[in-house]
Amino acid sequence: MALDLTNRLKAPALSTIVLILCSAGLLACSIYRAATYSFTHDESLTFAIFTWEPAWGTTTNHHLLNTWAVECWSILFGNSELALRLHTLVAHGIYLAAGLAILKRLRHPVLQFSGFVLLNLNPFMLDFFFLARGYGMALAFEMAGLYFLVCAWEKRDGRGFKKALILSSVCGALAVLSNYIFLNFDLPLLFVIGGMLLYRRSGIRPDRTSLVAALALIAANGVFLALILLRLFRLRGHGEFWWGGRTGFVADTVYTFVEALLYGVDYPGPVASWITGILTGFFGAAAILAVGSFFVRKKDRLFCLFFFLLAGAVALPVLQHRIFHVLYPVERAGLYFIPLYMLTLLFAFEAVAPSGSRGWRTVLSLAAPVVAAGVMLLHFCISFSVTTCYLWTYDAHTRDAIEAIAGDRGTKDPVVLLNDWKLEPSLNFYRVTRHYTWLAPVTRRQQGKADYLYLTASEVKKIPAGSCTVLGVYPDSQTVLLRSNLSARFSTGKSLSSGAHEK
Repeated sequence: MALDLTNRLKAPALSTIVLILCSAGLLACSIYRAATYSFTHDESLTFAIFTWEPAWGTTTNHHLLNTWAVECWSILFGNSELALRLHTLVAHGIYLAAGLAILKRLRHPVLQFSGFVLLNLNPFMLDFFFLARGYGMALAFEMAGLYFLVCAWEKRDGRGFKKALILSSVCGALAVLSNYIFLNFDLPLLFVIGGMLLYRRSGIRPDRTSLVAALALIAANGVFLALILLRLFRLRGHGEFWWGGRTGFVADTVYTFVEALLYGVDYPGPVASWITGILTGFFGAAAILAVGSFFVRKKDRLFCLFFFLLAGAVALPVLQHRIFHVLYPVERAGLYFIPLYMLTLLFAFEAVAPSGSRGWRTVLSLAAPVVAAGVMLLHFCISFSVTTCYLWTYDAHTRDAIEAIAGDRGTKDPVVLLNDWKLEPSLNFYRVTRHYTWLAPVTRRQQGKADYLYLTASEVKKIPAGSCTVLGVYPDSQTVLLRSNLSARFSTGKSLSSGAHEK
């Protein structure tokens, strides 16, 4: 009996230590990537808002907290890639810590380890924990908001209940300020928080203090949401919400996110369609379990809380499309589903697994999350690299190209650089931050003589043979740096000038 007690004490401590070490490893990877990866297209447009092109502040690229943080770091610590991405690295630490705190609520260590893999080893999501784009901050605030919501759920009849709900609500608002698409997380969160203020273990008890707290919550968040919606309507009026899907939630939101999760790995067969079907099927099963648990068995499990949040986050894009014709979120705009879906999945299996049993029912209930975590871990090992970034692969060597030009130009001043439109923002970022006054401002529309050309491989094919000398070839980013002959003239043409900014 003494030995059994010792094992029970050591097992949770050991699993916690292992997960903390894994978290430290992931954070170290993000720090390395933040310090070494070139500043990307969208990050450079954020930097341009308070430097050379304030007009970008009127676009959806302007995520308020992200822009503010980048500007603060620029003033305090300079313009190195690592300095400008500090807030995202802090966000990754918060996401990891809050996630571990929630996973500790799971009884089974197997679910804890599986949950860590599913929540953290998504290679597509990890890109946004080193880039200064706002998505990483929003995910961190989302996870922190869920953690405080769990704390409130555990303190429903005790002290600290309302404080935890207020902190959860604040985190939801900060997630929206970090990235507007997280409004689809914040609204269901506010609905659940309001319900928890009125619903306790014994049923509906609208006491006076709860009603006052609920009214204060509605008033404060009502003002906040009104300001956010006003800005969103202005952006829509300027045609900023052109990016999204028109087919359906599953086809657009789920499928495109799964494709991004695959991270460009060419697996055999329609893997994206299979995974989309599995995710949709698990959501349907979770809905049946939640309805049966909450309304039939009258058990207000933590799983039900996560499912109601997930269901609200799914319903909102559908309603927005049907009522206001808002396009369905696609690709990275669906990142806010990761914590909601994975925690719903994990606590669903926790609810199904028999308590205190080691029989076949427990094995079966834990098999699905273990298999899912195993597949995710294998995919992570195949696809993840600290030297690449899925959406902005083409910017991997922008800094190298600028430095190569600086070393090759001699005393030539000014230097005219012709470029692919996708590379223009990051080229200007290095021109401004390195104080390269010898380099003429890089634009998306150029023609005439050019001293250097930095283009994608597809555009290089259009350059006349013998007109340039190759200075650098970067296979992973599919870009090429060329020095032009003095007599050669080039024009970007329609193909190089027709790009639109990203979100």
